[in-house]
Amino acid sequence: MSRLVPVLSVLHAMEESYLALPKISRRRLLVLSAGALLTASPLGSLTARAAASYKLPYPQGLVWPCVQGINSGGSHSGRAAFAWDFRMPEGSPLLASRGGVVSMLKQDSNANCRQNIYACPELNNYIVIDHGDGTSSCYLHGYPGGARIRLGQTVRQGDYLGLSGFTGQAAGPHVHFQVQYNDPRLYLSQSFLIRFDEVPGDGVPVRRGSYQSANAPLPDFDIRDGHFYTQSNGTGAPGHGFSVTNEQNVPMWTILLGGGGATTVGYPLSRRFYVPGVDKVYQIFQRQIFEWSNPDQLMRAINIPELPPQPIDPASWLATQNALPVGPDLAVADRFWDQYVQSRLAPLDSQPRMKEVYWSVDDPISRFGFPLGPATDTPQGVSMRFERVGFSISRRDSGFSKAGDLSVSVGGDMVLDAQPFSRQVFQPEPLFPEYDLNVLQPGPAPAPLA
Repeated sequence: MSRLVPVLSVLHAMEESYLALPKISRRRLLVLSAGALLTASPLGSLTARAAASYKLPYPQGLVWPCVQGINSGGSHSGRAAFAWDFRMPEGSPLLASRGGVVSMLKQDSNANCRQNIYACPELNNYIVIDHGDGTSSCYLHGYPGGARIRLGQTVRQGDYLGLSGFTGQAAGPHVHFQVQYNDPRLYLSQSFLIRFDEVPGDGVPVRRGSYQSANAPLPDFDIRDGHFYTQSNGTGAPGHGFSVTNEQNVPMWTILLGGGGATTVGYPLSRRFYVPGVDKVYQIFQRQIFEWSNPDQLMRAINIPELPPQPIDPASWLATQNALPVGPDLAVADRFWDQYVQSRLAPLDSQPRMKEVYWSVDDPISRFGFPLGPATDTPQGVSMRFERVGFSISRRDSGFSKAGDLSVSVGGDMVLDAQPFSRQVFQPEPLFPEYDLNVLQPGPAPAPLA
């Protein structure tokens, strides 16, 4: 008797699969190839489902609630019976739950019909990924212009697809996700049941449950009118970092892109902030500080000494704590460029190791700047400050280096160490302050599947 139970379960599942299949006429069935027949059969669909791996459609570590589950009636019936709605703010990053090819894409809608969600299917923004086995996955209600992929593009599980939104048949911001049988006429075709690898129990999210994704991590990604970076959050907490945006008509994101992006300027180390009594906006990056003047509507890159006066002077603090000297100004009048460069680089002659590191990169003058003075020798070590970085050779172990190590500190990091402003400026911000991204709230136990 015990050997009959699995057989009966499989037969029941095959029957359930068959009922969900699109109907095929006898004449059409006769001309199907053996491979297509297997794909269209209950056994073929069961095989594809068993082999496929699905992850929750958002980045690793983030937790979002399921606000509508499968077979819940209303908008989750018929073709969308096996769909889930995950509530998330507009502009949240979406990842591929499973790999495939982008087969359908719409992102030009900027409206919804929240008063009657059955009234405007033409307003849905969507991304459809064809998995190559007769099935596809659909991501619905995307942000206007929020797709970060193109038609025909091959994506892998965990690839960044775009931004969630609040478009079309939506009563609030969320992503509608379902896996479905392909129908070239429909972006939302007949769905079927799948299971997510990281969802506890049977792998099926239930309404009022919140679920933490084990999909790919996303170190940085586009957000509304800007970009979000987690690389410098110092904690590893998912969804925490620093945003660089053009909000409030301050074009930090545009300027960062124009300056070569994070590869050239470095990652952000602070939030954007104001200084009392100065009508300017600042944001500190690893290799540069940006200053936006509201009266002049002008952005400029500044160095540490140009920051407005504060209770703690960064240069003085660094000189006492890290022995990085401020150094004198060197006159440049009436000198040829080669002579000028030679005179500015002269302090390196006394520090062979620093000189070797300095010349080990292409265009070190652009990368590091000129020395601002001779090396400083203290019990902690030997240090030399440049226009954009600081070099130091430690004499003892510390939290940053071991004795004998040569360290290069970029300008923004030195300001971060100095803490010349409120500590809140350097505290990583949550991606969406109004949401708790780190608390996993288990949902009610799911009912056994019939």
